[in-house]
Amino acid sequence: MLKVHMMLQAKGGVGKSTSVALLAQYLQDHVGRPALCLDTDSSNRTFTGWRGLGVKHIDLDVRGDVDKAKFDLVVEEIAGSNRDVVIDNGAGGFKPITSYMAANKLGRTLERMQRVMILHSVVVAGEAHRDTMDGLRFVAGTFKSSPVVAWLNPMFGPVDRIAVDDALAKAGLSERAFVIELPDFGGPNATTFGRDFDRIIRDKQTFKEGRLARASEIPVASRFEMMEEEIFDLLDKVLAANELV
Repeated sequence: MLKVHMMLQAKGGVGKSTSVALLAQYLQDHVGRPALCLDTDSSNRTFTGWRGLGVKHIDLDVRGDVDKAKFDLVVEEIAGSNRDVVIDNGAGGFKPITSYMAANKLGRTLERMQRVMILHSVVVAGEAHRDTMDGLRFVAGTFKSSPVVAWLNPMFGPVDRIAVDDALAKAGLSERAFVIELPDFGGPNATTFGRDFDRIIRDKQTFKEGRLARASEIPVASRFEMMEEEIFDLLDKVLAANELV
């Protein structure tokens, strides 16, 4: 069955768009099944910036509530596509969007369309850890039958995987929650890998585009390739192994 991947997190600035961009290029350049990519963020169209992924923007115009007609456009885009779908939802519309999805039983609607809804949320360390964990638990608690993927982003320091697993277990989510621990490219190799990763994210390029653009810079292109292999291998072990792609 086709998959509909929804990124949902109330906390902004924690790497949501970067995570969905990694997921989308994994599907496109590794799995070989380019996804329909949608950006519904009305204020920060970050995901739309990845031109190589062909992201389409649909402004849900969330101001206290969801514009129902515009959300129906999202469902129509899904229904009219014969591809997997990757959707980045804005932090500002987190509660209205999740509430609307739940009230309208979006998961059941997608099942009738022969599609599986998979929910994604980002967790970080530091001051935003509690907020991102609350967002993850809210998503999982709102949609009790959908798989949930937690992306642990080390942008603010290492995320305690054991603590996250414990929190998921206490919430009764162990059977349907899956964890992706993103590599910390800004660690001991910050002047090489970290700098190059920051550059490719800043330029909104896929790893493939980055390699082609810097083909003459052999060390840089090589690092892009190594980072791509590390991330795609990780996604294979979590997503492909659990039939989430």
